[in-house]
Amino acid sequence: MICDTLNIKPGALTIIGSGGKTSLLLTLANELSCKGRVIVMTTTKMYLPTEMPIVFSSDVAELSDALAKNNVICVGAHTVQSKLCQPNIPISVLKDMCDYLLVEGDGSKRLPLKAHAYYEPVIPPENDRTLLVAGALGIGGTIENNVHRPELFCSLCDALISDEATPERIARVINHEALSNEVIINQCDNAELRAGAERLAQRLRATVYIACLKEGLLCSF
Repeated sequence: MICDTLNIKPGALTIIGSGGKTSLLLTLANELSCKGRVIVMTTTKMYLPTEMPIVFSSDVAELSDALAKNNVICVGAHTVQSKLCQPNIPISVLKDMCDYLLVEGDGSKRLPLKAHAYYEPVIPPENDRTLLVAGALGIGGTIENNVHRPELFCSLCDALISDEATPERIARVINHEALSNEVIINQCDNAELRAGAERLAQRLRATVYIACLKEGLLCSF
């Protein structure tokens, strides 16, 4: 299982980046539900998951009852865009209620790559581990079409918005931001994408995993 390859331990795990954050979050939630109680949440905004019950209440008793009935639940508050935002209950309380607290820590507009604004990612102080995801589908495409916050990305790698998102430029941004010492390069659906991912992996100052999460595949680089 992916959770075993990543050696996921009990505690709070925040997933950030682009190109598969939610896929990783949901995969881990499903796998870890066999090992203990799991709470899924976001510190920003996320689409409502259909794979698990969603609890909007901030009442601890109601949350405990939901966890007793389902080993994995999503906790959050409504937004005007029909998305989910951070729950109205202290994260420290949620962490104490479950074995695994899985947090989505930023957004990427569903693009494979991103640069982080000064207020991103939103990682709770109770966090124990952070995983950064990047999408191989963005490698070789234009920065303009494949990167969330392309102007910021360009400023970090000395490029133009019309330039190619090369492995060198992507690595330069990830290394500069230094938001996690573990990077998962997802979307390696074929040999060409995997080759681009490996060129990126060679340039990262982090522990790197190569993945095709939609196929349930992940391995150390």
